[in-house]
Amino acid sequence: MNIDIHHQGGEARLVLKGRFDFSCRHVFKQACDDAITKPEVSALLVDLSDLEYLDSAALGMLLLLSDKSKAAGKLVSLAARPGIVSDVLHVARFDKLFTLRAMP
Repeated sequence: MNIDIHHQGGEARLVLKGRFDFSCRHVFKQACDDAITKPEVSALLVDLSDLEYLDSAALGMLLLLSDKSKAAGKLVSLAARPGIVSDVLHVARFDKLFTLRAMP
């Protein structure tokens, strides 16, 4: 998985590409920690639009990010295109835990 980080205003947008699974835990954690610790960042958008796959470990990492960002006073939202990734988020009821942004 590749992660590109873009900053605009007070939002850090983490664009994930490829497969998001347990093997990505260190890269994902480092990218999130870098974004959360920046004082100018008030919100994080995790953009899952370019993912081919995510598993239960990825869902767990998103939950950990939510907890860590709340403790730091930062908001987290997710973005996904219609398809398998969006379907997994809805089946896992992440639409109740996060703000989900639909991407075209």
